[in-house]
Amino acid sequence: MELNPADHISRLSSDACEVLLRIAAEHAASPCTADSIERLRPEFLCRAEQMLALDELLHAGMLELRQKVWGERLYQVPQQQYPLILQSFWAGCPQVQAEGTVRIEHAACSELAGELFQSLLFIAREGLPLTSKGVIHKKQLSRLAGRLSIPEESLALLESSAGHQNYPLPVTLIIDLLSALGLITRDNSGYAIDRPMLQSWLTLTAQEMTDTLYTLIISRYGAPLPEEQHFRHLLSATEFCPDEWFAVEPVLSWMRQNGLAGEQPVPGKAGTDSGLKQAALAWIRLLAAFGWCELGSSAEGEECFRWKALKPQLTERSLGITQQNQGGAEEADSDAETSSSPRIFVSSSSTAESTPNTAASGTKPQDRVQTTVCRNLGPVDCDIEPAGNSSELADLDSASEAQDTVLSPQSPVAAETAQKPLPQAKASASPGFIVQPDFEVLVPPEVPYTVRWTLAGCAELLHHEDIWSFRLTRERLEAAADQGFAPGEVISWLNAHAAGELPEQIELALRQWASSIGRTELAEVLLLSCAGEQEGEDIAAHPRLQDIVTRIGPLHFIVRPEAAGQLRKELAAAGLAPSVRAGNLDGPAPHTQLFELSGPAQRYLLPAAAGERGLLGTGPPPKLLPLDSGGPPKLELPGEETVPQMWFNQWRQYHVTTAQKVMEQALSWGIKVRLSYGGKAADFIPERINGRPWQVRGILLLPGTETAEETELAAEDWQEIQLLHPLKGRNSSSAEAGGYVMIR
Repeated sequence: MELNPADHISRLSSDACEVLLRIAAEHAASPCTADSIERLRPEFLCRAEQMLALDELLHAGMLELRQKVWGERLYQVPQQQYPLILQSFWAGCPQVQAEGTVRIEHAACSELAGELFQSLLFIAREGLPLTSKGVIHKKQLSRLAGRLSIPEESLALLESSAGHQNYPLPVTLIIDLLSALGLITRDNSGYAIDRPMLQSWLTLTAQEMTDTLYTLIISRYGAPLPEEQHFRHLLSATEFCPDEWFAVEPVLSWMRQNGLAGEQPVPGKAGTDSGLKQAALAWIRLLAAFGWCELGSSAEGEECFRWKALKPQLTERSLGITQQNQGGAEEADSDAETSSSPRIFVSSSSTAESTPNTAASGTKPQDRVQTTVCRNLGPVDCDIEPAGNSSELADLDSASEAQDTVLSPQSPVAAETAQKPLPQAKASASPGFIVQPDFEVLVPPEVPYTVRWTLAGCAELLHHEDIWSFRLTRERLEAAADQGFAPGEVISWLNAHAAGELPEQIELALRQWASSIGRTELAEVLLLSCAGEQEGEDIAAHPRLQDIVTRIGPLHFIVRPEAAGQLRKELAAAGLAPSVRAGNLDGPAPHTQLFELSGPAQRYLLPAAAGERGLLGTGPPPKLLPLDSGGPPKLELPGEETVPQMWFNQWRQYHVTTAQKVMEQALSWGIKVRLSYGGKAADFIPERINGRPWQVRGILLLPGTETAEETELAAEDWQEIQLLHPLKGRNSSSAEAGGYVMIR
């Protein structure tokens, strides 16, 4: 994890740190009740001091206060802060490298970002309609499943939450992720691409996509059990470097030793926490299915894991930690409030993408690219521009460069148009793809996803592992024309974004294909129908309709779409008002261009309430309660003005009856008292009072020993006594109390 927890945790008081540590260890990032918080109260803190610590954590953004519908309040460590807390309090998780040869049991599949790209491409081209029952058509369902390479057996963690949908698990996963990311939307007819969100998503680098997906997945999938959350985040530590095998069991043993493994194993009963180990292995298998990790076993049979080269990271950017929210969760609950999944802020950057893992043959992707280029395109094309501006929008569809793009609306294209010399397109500043003489297009890892998406609009995607591969075909060129891509513009765009431009034979073939595209055109027209011949004659003779309608039969006229409004007025004035049954007659239907990326994109933001979206959504979280404005900590002691101030200000001996009242008042407020015990001053936290004879049970903080002892005292067991106001004594005695050990 590329996190810097020191700045976030070091500002907290020692009391707040101890309270936070216990909550995080017991509940991770899951909500917990006030009763559970009270049970976890450190032995050296009274109730009032714990409330002050909780208030500090809430205003620091390390805790959130939520409320269920029926009023119960819950505390929760925010998902975006939990990795910071885990790294701060539990550093030192062992990284034991596996020795010898490791046998791979679950190899890494194709990377998840590529699977999402493939799925988005399928939905853009073929759609994903729903039946009247609200489920995906079986034909489209099977076709989409056939495009995915995610093994279903590795998705066991999703089975319990897949719900009633009888979809294959890989399809369920993809639809769920695309919905949670906001890349597709659903209506009564089916799923459709959200074009603005898609454009923002495509401007991310491969590493940014992976980090965003991982930050979403790590909190969305897998059981919410705290020990499993701990393991998932510990596995993300930067110390587990890519391409190295590490043993799983040392991580689990360290979790047990540090109280992070839930129920502790019973001595003499081996395997009592085997559930955690099975969940850990299932999580690694899931990561392997996403192309990020591998699971293997050493020669001794010990389970091992290895991160791939493009290891996902939990960064402050992907977790959504910004200057605005470091000050705490002070905003009120609103529609923009996040769910159990954190809101992620990712902007496109100019940093180079990480190089994907090498192929099984051991050949580096860059070596493969350069060898191919030298063999087919000549030495001049071997100079591949390094990935310095991989997030650039590839000069797509700006107003000043419309002639260079593939994405302008298609107009009727005569055959001879494709034969004319094309305008020289501006060369792309981003790394280019490589067009082979056999029509294959190789896309190095540095090529931006915006370029890949546009290329997918006019070429067939063959595979998306390591170096992506497309193929230029006549069918895809025709399909591009149907989407609004003029064939001439396709050739111009390919020339602009290819490394070394197009091979001559490829350009000639494309021109030949283009010559037969656009010779005819199917177009939708606005038809005016008449009830009888007399009406037809009247319209044909109308002097102001001659330039608006064209007669094609006794009863039918073709109407200029842009003049539909004027036609309606003229017909109404002539007593021939038309009836409009359907559609918008004021203009032509908009032409959908799903592969158009126009203008600079906004930075990608994970949609609010991502946890409620998709097929595996968890539903709305409990309402986030607003906090009062910042300022000094506040603590209300009911009736404080009626209590003698000497009880706070003077260390003195009282009559037995008064001493009892002082202790009872401390118990009522949940604060400490200082009393003389064994000839020394000690702090005491009253917990319960018994009458007849009068006794108080509580925690005695023994001076100089850093031990907390549970004991019962009678009023005669101390001499002097004084109430300790939590605000006045804050960070004094408690600042030294972090080492207290409970003795009974």
